Amino acid sequence: MKLLNKTKTLSLVAISLFTALGCSQNQSTHIEQSAQINKPEVQAKSFTFAHPTADNFEHLTLQNNDQVLAQVPGHYEQIDMRSIGKEQYVIAAHNKANNSIDIFSYQHNQLQLLSSQIEKSAALEGLCLYQDGAKVYAYVLKSDQNVEQRLVFDSLANQAKQHTIRQLPLSHNVTACSVNDQSNQLFIAEETIGVWQFDARAEATVTRHGVAMVKPFGQLKSEIKALKVLTDGTLLISQAQEQKIAIYQPEQANLQWVNVTGDEVEIFDARWLSDKQLQIHYFDEETLWQQLRLDLSAKPVSTEAFIAELAADGETAPVARMGDAADDPAIWLNPTHSENSLILATDKKSGLAVYDLAGQQTQFIPSGRINNVDLRYGFDLNGQQVSLAAASNRDHNSISFYQITDNGVVTELNQTATSLDEVYGLCMHHDASSDQYYVFINDKDGRYEGYQVTAQNSQIKTSLTHEFRLIDQPEGCVVNDKTGDIFLGIEDHGIWHMNVSVPQQPTKIAGLSTKVTDDIEGIAIYHGESINDSYLVVSSQGNNSYALYHAYPPFDYIDSFRISANFDLGIDGASETDGLAVHSSYFSKDYPNGLLVVQDGRNLMPHQAQNFKLLSFEKVLNHFNLK
Repeated sequence: MKLLNKTKTLSLVAISLFTALGCSQNQSTHIEQSAQINKPEVQAKSFTFAHPTADNFEHLTLQNNDQVLAQVPGHYEQIDMRSIGKEQYVIAAHNKANNSIDIFSYQHNQLQLLSSQIEKSAALEGLCLYQDGAKVYAYVLKSDQNVEQRLVFDSLANQAKQHTIRQLPLSHNVTACSVNDQSNQLFIAEETIGVWQFDARAEATVTRHGVAMVKPFGQLKSEIKALKVLTDGTLLISQAQEQKIAIYQPEQANLQWVNVTGDEVEIFDARWLSDKQLQIHYFDEETLWQQLRLDLSAKPVSTEAFIAELAADGETAPVARMGDAADDPAIWLNPTHSENSLILATDKKSGLAVYDLAGQQTQFIPSGRINNVDLRYGFDLNGQQVSLAAASNRDHNSISFYQITDNGVVTELNQTATSLDEVYGLCMHHDASSDQYYVFINDKDGRYEGYQVTAQNSQIKTSLTHEFRLIDQPEGCVVNDKTGDIFLGIEDHGIWHMNVSVPQQPTKIAGLSTKVTDDIEGIAIYHGESINDSYLVVSSQGNNSYALYHAYPPFDYIDSFRISANFDLGIDGASETDGLAVHSSYFSKDYPNGLLVVQDGRNLMPHQAQNFKLLSFEKVLNHFNLK
């Protein structure tokens, strides 16, 4: 093959990528909160990645139109990039000669190799990038292996990384992928089967659904070699054997088809020139570099509401069993040595686990299927002041009680009966004015019962004091001992409130929103120096986040945050959280202004049984400028 001159540039066997005004290709169309697509501004710079092929001569070229900006040697195929700042880019390229993912940075007209991540277990088939905040991930396609999500660059640290996050169950002739960063949609092609859509986020549930399938299962007519998703969700799919590109738009029942010239079109890119016109660039071995413009309407899209991410500070050992097992924690503050405090946490398949602040399990009590747990201090048990914990026991629809001594030993006491048919959530209350202790426990049908708790001859006794009902299935609850306010989560609806000292029906104080989504699960109170410095923390399970509210009327919403991975400590983030607990005391230098503990429904890095994640609450206070 002859070496082509620069004016005709180069035989493309790598995708071309476009950049408008310093934004990455996946951001070149500006999306407003009103969910309308604006016409893109005049393009400031257009980057093309390519390599020329000749006898013993191959390299990767970054060019602006016909101007060569940078060049490195290597046999590169699939390439993707993201903007990490003004005129700064991170680039991932499939180096076929080395079977590696090469990570480059481009800034100040310099293309620098940061990392060459050689794959030893399988042949690489391709890659695509996904940018989520400061993190840039690669989805790595391998021959006959699951698709790997890998962290490849941290913009805050300005460093290349190599951390496997999770595996996606696709391995049959996987040929291409593409990600829409705005909507967190990942598309992966199995060559002879079709295109699957996943949630791209690292902590998302690994589920998929088909969006365009090959006959006889769908409308695609031949093998899939390349994909490109645009910012509005429009998906372009190569049909190389048909000399066509199929266009999938979510609202359209049928695929649209575009004819292309040349054979075996496998490499292409596209961008919106306006909300009515699409430009497609493509390459094939015969006609080389081609482009066409297509009259097509971009679809209105909206970006998700921004939610801050705070890196986890610790985690517990996994629970003993796989599946949905871990559920709800409670934090016990050691009265004399706060660094020796404990986390009591339910394993709803078998019992109560006890962890130290380093996350190591120190005890396990096989109490059965206990679901939620809470505790209070200063309970008089046979003349001795102890901490008392209570848990909802689904084996017997009862309340299990535990004693915690000052040196941190947890002992199971007895159970007391309820009249509920299917116990679920639970919380405790200590009324300091009367020195009375209470347990509130709910049923999946919405019923609540409140019991006064007393001790008699080392046995816990309970007597019914409260009965009320919510409109739907509850779980999490918490009582503010200082005010008597009880906060009650209804999974599909929001948060209800009443005062336990006044007979009344609970009233709704917060519903669902774009940032707070069902299920509403764990609820806890961070007690500041005053009521004005106290906050409700609520698990918003539907979007893997935690909502903050003021803990005083009118209980205004403050903001939300997520717990993200801490790659320096090798800890993944938290997702699909059931229960949580928070405490405002000093525990150690790692937790100087309180501790938040949350259940993690998907324990990754590596994939293990569920566990609990720890977060210094000082991060929350500082991020939201709270006292």
